[in-house]
Amino acid sequence: TLILTTDENGGIKWVSDQTTYGRDNNFVYNSIQAMYVADIITLTVAQQMQQAFVGQDLADISATLALNTLENIMTNLKKLKLITFSDDAPKGFKSAVIRIKGPAMYVSFEVKEATLLYFIPIDFQISQVTQSASS
Repeated sequence: TLILTTDENGGIKWVSDQTTYGRDNNFVYNSIQAMYVADIITLTVAQQMQQAFVGQDLADISATLALNTLENIMTNLKKLKLITFSDDAPKGFKSAVIRIKGPAMYVSFEVKEATLLYFIPIDFQISQVTQSASS
């Protein structure tokens, strides 16, 4: 559902960009914004890793060098606020693995996408007052 509303400061803003909640609970597929950011992350990493390594001699590169390059790319994505820290991924990504096998370099990682905050559920309880006194 794409819902617009007027902003109290003027103009309009998106209230929601949720797309598939009726079909699944995947937070990326449920948000046009999250899908767009995921595409930017994928394309950025693919282009920069290819620019750095495709055509290089395997004697001149290593998985460690590729991992350092990936970490630099992730640092830049974090500066651009496309990824952000999480309790389990302070750098905005984790579980990065580079595997070179023959003429191919396999790159895998998990990112923490920096999307908008949509909901603020409030959870509280109300209870009765109890008092006692004694002498």
